[in-house]
Amino acid sequence: MAKINKITKAEETNIIKILHQNFAPELKQVNQLILSQLDCDEELIDEIGKHLVESGGKRIRPLLTILCSKLFGYEGE
Repeated sequence: MAKINKITKAEETNIIKILHQNFAPELKQVNQLILSQLDCDEELIDEIGKHLVESGGKRIRPLLTILCSKLFGYEGE
């Protein structure tokens, strides 16, 4: 059985940065989709939602979804 080496936090951060750079157009589309769904009659809720999306963050789940879709050859929108 192959041995899996642990990576440091710095290596993990670097890997995530590289993935974000390589999939920036797809992540931008995810953010645009989220923003398009945040249309709310309550202005404060709308403003908070937009702030959360635009503030960024690691966005691990969307990134994993994009990576899996590429891995399995998904060609959708």
